[in-house]
Amino acid sequence: MIFDEKFSHCELNQKIIVSSEHGKIHKAKNKDCCVVYHYHIDGEIVKSTDSKRRCDFALENETTHKLYLIELKGTHVLKAIEQIESTISLFKDEFSSYIICPRIICKSNSPKIYTSKQRKFKSKYKETIIKENTFFL
Repeated sequence: MIFDEKFSHCELNQKIIVSSEHGKIHKAKNKDCCVVYHYHIDGEIVKSTDSKRRCDFALENETTHKLYLIELKGTHVLKAIEQIESTISLFKDEFSSYIICPRIICKSNSPKIYTSKQRKFKSKYKETIIKENTFFL
């Protein structure tokens, strides 16, 4: 477990884990009943008011050793990438043994969706998904 269990917002084997903020929703389906922890990063785990914001949520799958970093964004995909990278940098030691799986939830008509920065990010983190709002763990 990456963070203290008291910070988790789901049951250990919860079937559906929902991250929501400002009308945007990400749903994860835990079809294999893996051991999972759901953390609200920006505002709860990280309470800092510094200019580097962090991603919104993290979903830890302890069974598969995958960590889903979730950013719920309107149209600013590049800002979402920066927030996820900032979170990874801040917790690099804690995240070191996990496969990082970024999830960026944005409007389907988001501009700059195929920039070189996004391609590099997706190349570095092979399991990146942008625009999806439901996925299987």
